[in-house]
Amino acid sequence: MKLERIGLLVPLLGSLALSTSCTATKGCTDIGCIDQFSAVIEAPSVSLPAGAHRLDVSADGTTLSCTFALPVEPLPSGGLPAPACAPGLMLVVGPAVTCTTFEDSASKGRRCDPVPDRVQERLTVAGTPTNVTVTQWAGDTTIFQQTATPTYQVSRPNGPECEPACRQASTTWSIP
Repeated sequence: MKLERIGLLVPLLGSLALSTSCTATKGCTDIGCIDQFSAVIEAPSVSLPAGAHRLDVSADGTTLSCTFALPVEPLPSGGLPAPACAPGLMLVVGPAVTCTTFEDSASKGRRCDPVPDRVQERLTVAGTPTNVTVTQWAGDTTIFQQTATPTYQVSRPNGPECEPACRQASTTWSIP
């Protein structure tokens, strides 16, 4: 009697397996991103006067500013002081770095080492301005001015079919 039941169940289960389809769903991560223009400004330490500096960013006619002091002195906690910036503008000032990626059979990673006697300013402007002018002041003296007309690329950090989609552009400038 048990064998007859098993004999009837096997074809029934087989027909269910054929009629049921498996649906694969894509997996998206939750990495966020924002629309932004970014610029890296690099300079030899000797070309940047010591003292108070101001970075003015004119983005589509709106001017935003950050203030900071050079040379950048590490905080007692080991980090670097954050410049004071208007909302919508972010600036990180510190030593320039050179980064290398490494990989072996046990691990992979990235190592960044400071470049002696070079300063790097990493600027981020929220949004997608079509025209950006950056001016850096040391006291009352203009030491740098550059204009960009950004070309934005769409970035999808969670995969090609996943949200969010952000528009980002970047450039690199040097102060002689």
